[in-house]
Amino acid sequence: MDDEAQASSQAALRTFFQLAARWNLSRSQGMRLLGVDAEATYNAWKQGRVTHIPEATRVRLEILADIHEALRVLYGRYRDTFYPRVLKPADHPLLGGRKALDLLLSGELADLQRLQRYLHALRDEA
Repeated sequence: MDDEAQASSQAALRTFFQLAARWNLSRSQGMRLLGVDAEATYNAWKQGRVTHIPEATRVRLEILADIHEALRVLYGRYRDTFYPRVLKPADHPLLGGRKALDLLLSGELADLQRLQRYLHALRDEA
């Protein structure tokens, strides 16, 4: 990995681990979100030791950053009001009666993308 790609990857992972702390994610939940199976890899990334990030993980990091940004746009300083909402099933067709938190923690890329579309739809309705 060249220096620029490594710096970008390290920054994306730092942001992810800050979000994981804000969202009170467990290690297994964080691993699921990143699509990582090996605890050693997850722990190395958490400690800032990044040698390679698979493309699928980069895509997940981009989606998670976008989800975070959508929350900032929708809720501004009050984005913490979103968290009680993610615990309840939503009637919005993009969530299909599922909880946003379930989508976030399913570990499936398609579910992350569904949540991303849901937040964009909410933003567009506002």
